[in-house]
Amino acid sequence: MIVFVSMAGVLYPSQPQSLLDFLAYCRIPRFENVMRDFPDVDIVICADWREFRSLSQLRVLFSADIASRIISSTVLTRDIGQYQFARREEEILDWLKEHDRESEQWIAVDDAIWQFAPPRHRLIACQSEVGFDAEIAKQLRRQLELNTVIEFAPSQNYFSKKEVRKRRIQSINTILMRDCIKDWLPF
Repeated sequence: MIVFVSMAGVLYPSQPQSLLDFLAYCRIPRFENVMRDFPDVDIVICADWREFRSLSQLRVLFSADIASRIISSTVLTRDIGQYQFARREEEILDWLKEHDRESEQWIAVDDAIWQFAPPRHRLIACQSEVGFDAEIAKQLRRQLELNTVIEFAPSQNYFSKKEVRKRRIQSINTILMRDCIKDWLPF
């Protein structure tokens, strides 16, 4: 599983007025708390910040344990001088292809909903004025649980096939009962 995360509008304000505004809005600790519960999930930065900062400079913003899991950043799509629909999603798909990870599950956390094509089932959308708040943290946790709880290596006989199916159904039922069904369900 891979989480593609934007910076401005998600972890920091889109247009900070001052350094205090920038620091007061920082949502990195909340994001890190969610990610710590999923140590096998890789993180890729897909923010405009990658234009003027190196990956090392971006990692410095995070705690050491999370920074070590930031494996890359997406490459900017070539500017063709006009609006490109779903540009960020295209950059993610290019990254997956370039790194031979096209078959892996992924989710994007971003405030730029227009950067993703409908049905946007792999996008957790933030409001840029709010960023990565408690509700977005719940959504990301739910999505990561749905995609990681049901994946077991065949050599790890933790649960029988019947138990895995039962847990999968319980996860889906929990989501349905919470009335939080989204268009991202895998079926």
